[in-house]
Amino acid sequence: MWNVNVATDDGGNGGQGNGTTGDLRYCAVNAANDDTIRFTIQNRTITLKASIQLTKSLTIDGTNQNITISGNNNTQIFQMSSSSLTENINNIVFSGGHGSFGGAISATGGTLNLSGDTFSQNTAVWGGAVYWSDPTVANSFNVRGCRFSGNQAVTWAGIGGQGGAIYALPAPGAPRVILQGPMTTFTNNTAADSGGAVFMACIGGNTLQVANCQFNSNTATNGSGGAIATPNGSTGVSMVLSSSGFTLNKANSLGGAVYAVGTSGPTVEVTNTDFTSNQVTGSGDVNLPGSGNVYPYLGGAIYTTDSLTVNGGTYKGNSAAAGGGAIYYQMSQNTNVTLSLSNATFSNNTANRGGGSTSSATSARVATR
Repeated sequence: MWNVNVATDDGGNGGQGNGTTGDLRYCAVNAANDDTIRFTIQNRTITLKASIQLTKSLTIDGTNQNITISGNNNTQIFQMSSSSLTENINNIVFSGGHGSFGGAISATGGTLNLSGDTFSQNTAVWGGAVYWSDPTVANSFNVRGCRFSGNQAVTWAGIGGQGGAIYALPAPGAPRVILQGPMTTFTNNTAADSGGAVFMACIGGNTLQVANCQFNSNTATNGSGGAIATPNGSTGVSMVLSSSGFTLNKANSLGGAVYAVGTSGPTVEVTNTDFTSNQVTGSGDVNLPGSGNVYPYLGGAIYTTDSLTVNGGTYKGNSAAAGGGAIYYQMSQNTNVTLSLSNATFSNNTANRGGGSTSSATSARVATR
C-alpha cells in the first residue's frame, strides 16, 4: 500500500517521498507491480508539471478523498504504453489535461479500467479525455460509472478532432470496449470532426458495448456521430446499445447521435434506448470518402450501413435536413444486411426531404412490428 500525503509535484524528477509515502509521482515510480496507491489528503488538487508514466500495473484509488489531478492545460496526466499492464483508476477527477493522444490519459498498450472517475475540460487531438489503443487481443478498455463533461478533440494541421471524450482503437478480434453505468454520462463534449463523445476506430472483430449510459448535448462540429461514431471503412465493428439515452446531440453530416458504418458483417443492436431531440445540423450534400457517391445530411438519431436491430425505446423530436429524421439506413457497402424494428415508438421526428421517422436508400429486407 502506497499513500499520497502531499499535493505537490516535482515535474518529472522521480517525485518526493520516504518509504511508502510521498507525492503521487513518487508513489507511481516506486510502487511494485499490482500495488495500490491511495490518498491520505482530502479535497486537494494535484497540479502536474509533466505527465506521469505508469510502468507498473497499479490500482490508483481516490475513493472518498475528493482528489483532482490537473494537467494545468499544459500536459497529459497519465501515460501507459506496455501491453503487459493493467491499470485500475478509481474515483479521481481529471481536469485540464492536454496532449495529442488523450488529454488526461494516453494508453497505447494494456488494459485500462476506469471506475467512478470524472473527466472535465481536457483537450487532445484524438480523444479529448482518454485515448486507448492496444496491438494485442488480450487487453480491453472498460468504463464504469464515470462522468465526461466539456472535453474536446481539436484538429491540428488539418487532422484529428475525433472523439471528444474517448478515442478507442482495439486490435482485431480484441475483447469489447465496454461503457456502462450506473451514472456513466457524457455531457457537452465536442469533436471538431466526428464522434462528439466517443470515436471507435477498429479494423475488425470488435464490439462497442454501451449500457445504462446517458449522452447529452455532445457535438461533432464538422463531421458525423454527435455522440458516437465508428468510422467509414471499419471492418466487422459491431455496436450494442442498451438501456441508455441520447438527448440533444448534434452532428453536422450524418447521425445526430450515432454514426455506424462498416463492412464485412458488422451489426448494430439498440435495445430499450431513447433518442430525443438529436439533430443533423448541416444542409446540402456531402461526399462520403471512399464511397464514390454523394449523400445528403441524414439520420437525426442514427445513421448506419450495418445490420440494424431496434427493440423498444422512444425516438422523439429528432431531425435531419434531408432524410431519416430518426433513423437513416444506407445499404451502400454491404448487401448482406437487414433492418428490424420492434416495439419502438416514433413521434415528432422531422426530415426536410422525407422519411420523418425512418428512411432507407435501398431495398433492404425490412421487418417491422
